[in-house]
Amino acid sequence: MCGFASSNKYSISNFERFFSSVQIRGRDGVSKGSIGQFDYCFSRLALNDLTPAGMQPIYSYCGQYCILFNGEVYNFESLKRKLEDQDIVSKTGTDTEVVVNFIARYGLLEALKFMHGAFALAIFDLAKERILLCRDRFGEKPMFYSFEGGQLSFSSCLSSFAPFSKISPANAQDFCADGYLTHGRTIYENVYSLPTNKVFDYSLKSKKLSCYDFPVDKVDFKPIELDCALRDCVQQTSQADAKIGVLLSGGVDSSLIASMVASLDTPLKCYSFDTKFHGPDELSSARKVAEVLNLEHEILDVSDVLFEDRIDEYISSMSEPNTDPSYFALYELAKLAGNEVKAVLTGDGADELFAGYRRHTLAVLVAHSLIIQILLYYLSSFFRLLPRTSIANLSLFNILYSLLTGKYDDYIAKRKSKYGGFRRIDIREILLAEQRTFLSGQVLRKSDMACIANGVEVRAPFLMPPVVSISRSYQYHELNNGFTNKMPLRRLLKRRQLDLLITKGKKGFQIDIESLLDTRLRPWASQVLENKILDSIVDQEKLILNPKTKWNLAILSAWLQKFSYQ
Repeated sequence: MCGFASSNKYSISNFERFFSSVQIRGRDGVSKGSIGQFDYCFSRLALNDLTPAGMQPIYSYCGQYCILFNGEVYNFESLKRKLEDQDIVSKTGTDTEVVVNFIARYGLLEALKFMHGAFALAIFDLAKERILLCRDRFGEKPMFYSFEGGQLSFSSCLSSFAPFSKISPANAQDFCADGYLTHGRTIYENVYSLPTNKVFDYSLKSKKLSCYDFPVDKVDFKPIELDCALRDCVQQTSQADAKIGVLLSGGVDSSLIASMVASLDTPLKCYSFDTKFHGPDELSSARKVAEVLNLEHEILDVSDVLFEDRIDEYISSMSEPNTDPSYFALYELAKLAGNEVKAVLTGDGADELFAGYRRHTLAVLVAHSLIIQILLYYLSSFFRLLPRTSIANLSLFNILYSLLTGKYDDYIAKRKSKYGGFRRIDIREILLAEQRTFLSGQVLRKSDMACIANGVEVRAPFLMPPVVSISRSYQYHELNNGFTNKMPLRRLLKRRQLDLLITKGKKGFQIDIESLLDTRLRPWASQVLENKILDSIVDQEKLILNPKTKWNLAILSAWLQKFSYQ
């Protein structure tokens, strides 16, 4: 994992400000220079080939292509062997060189079909004078861009654009209401998150930017192969020249990952924390799982963490504002793990793939009866007519309404959207919508920022193509029957005799934000909410002021105070 920024827009002095943010993404060296018309900065976190030879940019074997790359391609060894069969030999031990050589040999679109990993990349085609930008299928690694007047700038950090960009009041309003933004929007005007499943093509001759669809891996997997596929993905994501660990919450997803890690030739160390002081915890389950699997296990006691004293450190670590309540705790756990490892495996993505949230269970229960769906549709429609301040506009009915109109994707993106008429719930559409929005817009960005700020890369085996393909082959009743969620994963746990060790209910790496806002973080929240910048861009009268939106406002305000020069 690394970070990079590049632009053909800024002067030398302004470019120094533009790229300064990305240096938090790598502790193993920085390189600066120019590639044609574009200045660049690259910050490295070394996991493969820890020598200086792995510093970027890296050129292809033919010299036509140059790459800036953030992330990992976990199956790069198999791609490397494929190139060696054609007498294309790597000079380094990095996956980055394999990627640029594979692209040089087969072209970007064809290469993407073979690349299993989490990445954001920029390919400079020196012969055709163009730049290609793309990210992995779920957006595990960030990239932001701005394109104005034929000039292109892109960076791994949104904060790179802060000194030069105007805040979008509409987007800031939605961020405070929902806690995150989707569909490529950021809090700035004319600055966007690079879409997943798209390739951007910038011509240095015409100064035009075009895009086309990301190729889809056509390989098919059967449901009965889930165990084997997940084990193989855990094996691949556990490979590196640097040490790797596992974040173990004690829930279904991370416990399953830990069980597969235990069978490796070199079992990985697990990291958990005790959340008893700040809210519900699954530590007892994590302890039992690690003990049964005979895995080394280190626990962080967050009751010793003074969040109020470290709040500025947390905000500074955010390359974009993030309101996930688990961010602070994950940051502290990553700091602990970062003393020993450079990457961690997580259970990220399992809930969105295998219907693990309570709202999925709600959708399944409602989906069984057409009459109940019609009644709830009209009841939800009624509550949506109430003033927006009425009991959070009864968010449960907001969710039901969006489910019952087939517009769940729009609901997540913007709650004020107008929806069409009634249609029966399709939980597959719900899961795909959450993968496009909540997963990429909130969950993965939180994990990436909290860990990379501490020199740790996040790896999510559940988001590897084989597991994703299998998850989409299940019927919804095979995932969630209205009483039990993530049924395929729970069966795998039962097979390993770990199911009885897992506590009921979903908790994860959470802290009690409402309690903190009322006690230890109250002075901080009061101070940041007086931010005049916030008053000029957010209409608080249109928000439902509850602990969640108050937290969203506080995080955005603190982030703007830290990074915005507006």
